Amino acid sequence: EIVLTAHPTEVNRRTLIAKHRKIDEMLNELDREGATESERASFKAEIERQVETLWWTDEIRRTKPTPIVEARQGIKIIESSLWDTVPS
Repeated sequence: EIVLTAHPTEVNRRTLIAKHRKIDEMLNELDREGATESERASFKAEIERQVETLWWTDEIRRTKPTPIVEARQGIKIIESSLWDTVPS
Protein backbone atom coordinates (compact mmCIF):
# COMPACT_ATOMS: atom_id res chain seq x y z
CA GLU A 1 0.00 0.00 0.00
CA ILE A 2 1.43 3.36 -1.02
CA VAL A 3 0.95 6.28 1.34
CA LEU A 4 1.72 9.81 0.22
CA THR A 5 2.40 12.33 2.95
CA ALA A 6 3.38 15.95 3.08
CA HIS A 7 4.44 15.81 6.71
CA PRO A 8 7.84 17.56 6.88
CA THR A 9 9.37 15.03 9.28
CA GLU A 10 8.87 12.24 6.75
CA VAL A 11 10.34 13.95 3.73
CA ASN A 12 14.00 13.45 2.83
CA ARG A 13 15.84 16.19 1.03
CA ARG A 14 16.43 15.49 -2.64
CA THR A 15 20.16 15.89 -2.12
CA LEU A 16 20.10 13.06 0.43
CA ILE A 17 18.01 10.87 -1.84
CA ALA A 18 20.43 11.47 -4.72
CA LYS A 19 23.41 10.55 -2.52
CA HIS A 20 21.71 7.35 -1.35
CA ARG A 21 20.95 6.42 -4.95
CA LYS A 22 24.57 7.01 -5.95
CA ILE A 23 25.77 4.79 -3.10
CA ASP A 24 23.29 2.10 -4.17
CA GLU A 25 24.53 2.35 -7.76
CA MET A 26 28.17 2.03 -6.68
CA LEU A 27 27.40 -0.95 -4.40
CA ASN A 28 25.70 -2.69 -7.32
CA GLU A 29 28.72 -1.98 -9.52
CA LEU A 30 31.02 -3.27 -6.79
CA ASP A 31 29.08 -6.56 -6.75
CA ARG A 32 29.11 -6.85 -10.54
CA GLU A 33 31.02 -9.83 -11.85
CA GLY A 34 33.83 -8.92 -14.18
CA ALA A 35 34.69 -5.61 -12.52
CA THR A 36 38.44 -5.03 -12.60
CA GLU A 37 40.43 -4.22 -9.48
CA SER A 38 40.85 -0.68 -10.78
CA GLU A 39 37.08 -0.31 -11.22
CA ARG A 40 36.43 -1.81 -7.79
CA ALA A 41 38.86 0.68 -6.22
CA SER A 42 37.08 3.51 -8.04
CA PHE A 43 33.66 2.31 -6.83
CA LYS A 44 34.92 2.07 -3.24
CA ALA A 45 36.40 5.58 -3.43
CA GLU A 46 33.11 6.95 -4.76
CA ILE A 47 31.17 5.22 -1.98
CA GLU A 48 33.53 6.79 0.57
CA ARG A 49 33.05 10.24 -1.00
CA GLN A 50 29.26 9.90 -0.99
CA VAL A 51 29.16 8.70 2.62
CA GLU A 52 31.39 11.57 3.69
CA THR A 53 29.20 14.13 1.92
CA LEU A 54 26.13 12.53 3.49
CA TRP A 55 27.76 12.99 6.87
CA TRP A 56 28.19 16.73 6.23
CA THR A 57 24.84 17.34 4.50
CA ASP A 58 22.18 18.92 6.69
CA GLU A 59 19.15 16.62 6.89
CA ILE A 60 16.67 19.42 7.38
CA ARG A 61 16.12 22.72 5.68
CA ARG A 62 16.93 25.79 7.72
CA THR A 63 14.44 27.95 5.81
CA LYS A 64 10.79 27.25 5.17
CA PRO A 65 10.02 26.52 1.49
CA THR A 66 7.24 28.42 -0.26
CA PRO A 67 4.10 26.52 -1.32
CA ILE A 68 5.29 26.68 -4.96
CA VAL A 69 8.66 25.14 -4.04
CA GLU A 70 6.90 22.42 -2.02
CA ALA A 71 4.63 21.61 -4.97
CA ARG A 72 7.61 21.39 -7.35
CA GLN A 73 9.44 19.11 -4.93
CA GLY A 74 6.39 16.86 -4.64
CA ILE A 75 6.18 16.54 -8.41
CA LYS A 76 9.90 15.72 -8.64
CA ILE A 77 9.55 13.04 -5.97
CA ILE A 78 6.70 11.46 -7.92
CA GLU A 79 8.71 11.64 -11.15
CA SER A 80 11.87 10.22 -9.62
CA SER A 81 10.61 7.50 -7.30
CA LEU A 82 6.89 6.78 -7.39
CA TRP A 83 6.90 5.55 -10.98
CA ASP A 84 9.66 3.06 -10.06
CA THR A 85 7.54 1.79 -7.16
CA VAL A 86 4.17 1.35 -8.86
CA PRO A 87 3.89 -2.05 -10.59
CA SER A 88 3.24 -1.89 -14.32
